[in-house]
Amino acid sequence: MRATAIVLLMTTMGCGAAASVDDAGAGADGGANDLTATVDQAHSDQPDGDTSSADDAGVITFYKLGIVNVSSQVSPSVNTGLSASFTDTNGTGACQRSEIGPCEITHCSATGAIEVDSGAVTFTGGSTPEVLTHMAGGYSSLAIPATIWAPGDTVQVSAAGAAVPAWSSSVVMPEIVMLTAPTLSGSPTWSRASDATFTWQGGTQTTAIFIASLTNGSALRCDFPATALSGTVPAAALSTLPPGQYLVQARAIDRKVVSVSDWLITVAAYREIAPGSAGGVLLQ
Repeated sequence: MRATAIVLLMTTMGCGAAASVDDAGAGADGGANDLTATVDQAHSDQPDGDTSSADDAGVITFYKLGIVNVSSQVSPSVNTGLSASFTDTNGTGACQRSEIGPCEITHCSATGAIEVDSGAVTFTGGSTPEVLTHMAGGYSSLAIPATIWAPGDTVQVSAAGAAVPAWSSSVVMPEIVMLTAPTLSGSPTWSRASDATFTWQGGTQTTAIFIASLTNGSALRCDFPATALSGTVPAAALSTLPPGQYLVQARAIDRKVVSVSDWLITVAAYREIAPGSAGGVLLQ
């Protein structure tokens, strides 16, 4: 079976934005419970070969997962954050992925995951190279005051290889987007039976809408062209999520998927969450 790995890279501009999906999970400390990573697992391209199973309804089940995160904390003192974590569920759980319209939905349940080494992970192309190294408890993380990659900069990411073979990819740091509707303050209540339309300003690549549970391992992610300035999450996608409290955010993203051996590695560059572009909602 093929494992799935995710790399996230984000920068902030020091604004006091709401906590991100990354912050709600691993954030920059590289843990395995990053909710953005969970959503990205659902967004990984389906590999060739006998690596997962699919039922007649088009639901794909992954029994082995690996995650690599490279992300930043949204903080006035941290402008660039990097973290990495290759994790393998070791056959103890599964993630199911399905697609509805522009969205991909994932429901995950996994215990007993183990950390896996891919060698030194190196980031170049900015003002200075940065390296994350694997230690006994997993990868180190970096919280950097300086802005290393400006919008439009290409970030080269590579791993020297170890238990996970060597790999490389690149992403372009996107322009920031700012959500203009809906209002996410005050923990509004949304109906899972209704479409949710989002509008935003800015951005030149992709605007991703994340809706991720903080408790049950369910999440969806919908990608829209940033220049469209609006996108609708269909009720058919929302209705697949169990009722409960969710974190919603709109973010600018550039994302690549690399296949190496039995791993899928997702490299993603995220800009910070603009004020008002993230918040909690109750789905009923």
